[in-house]
Amino acid sequence: MNSNKDLIINIMGKFCRFLEIVFVVLFGKQCLAVAGREIVKLVSFYDKSGGVILMLLVTKRKKGDEN
Repeated sequence: MNSNKDLIINIMGKFCRFLEIVFVVLFGKQCLAVAGREIVKLVSFYDKSGGVILMLLVTKRKKGDEN
């Protein structure tokens, strides 16, 4: 059962890293333009095996868009 968990974490880790790359490459800073927000940073937390447990996208309001 432990190996299944490790496998899932490993797959999720690879998937999250893939999404992170796709997100930045394809969308860049425009991806949140509709919401009037821009990406500040992408923060990933890794466990011991290198799998991503949590990925945070930190955004902020664009200047001059206060509505």
